[in-house]
Amino acid sequence: MRRYLQAILVCILIIGCSKKEKSVFEKAKENAQKIAENKKTKLDKKQKSALNTYQIKKLSLFKKIKDLQRKRYHQDVMEIVHEYALVKDEDFITLVKPSVDWYNRQRNAELIKRKFKEEKKIKANNKEKLIQQQFHNGTHIQLVRAVKQKMHNPDSFEHVKTTYEEHENYIIVTMEFRGRNGFNAKILKTVKAKYSTYGKLKEILK
Repeated sequence: MRRYLQAILVCILIIGCSKKEKSVFEKAKENAQKIAENKKTKLDKKQKSALNTYQIKKLSLFKKIKDLQRKRYHQDVMEIVHEYALVKDEDFITLVKPSVDWYNRQRNAELIKRKFKEEKKIKANNKEKLIQQQFHNGTHIQLVRAVKQKMHNPDSFEHVKTTYEEHENYIIVTMEFRGRNGFNAKILKTVKAKYSTYGKLKEILK
């Protein structure tokens, strides 16, 4: 059976690779099995010539693949594997296994890397949303509330400017505001506070 399969496979190698190579390969296998079922079938001159050509091509591929693997050029080996559809070829399975394993490791590493980037992006987007939820009309809601609670005259509160610095899991909010003191004089003040990403007050810094 293997002899007939090899004879059919060489026809594929002689014709060359194409986009439909996979379907051609599968069909060739199918035909080879049908020929093998008839034990009386003998190879004609064309089939014998094709088989010899296949053996020569096979030895050439073996030598090329071994040389590339010795140099650890697994990417080049995988190009040959895909070009000649060798992944399922029993004559090459053992030979190309190290390169196939390398390819699978690279692919898995790339998938993990991509997943990590996506998760990082999602996390960054979620973090930005949580921070923005702490602000309204350019002011930090919680900080304005905390300042008004300590003011002599909360109704005199006048917001001037608010900025913030973003850190890994917290933000530093700086706010400038005006308000009347005990002498009814309007003065400019600055307050600085540390808030978590979720808006919880951690510390009044100034």
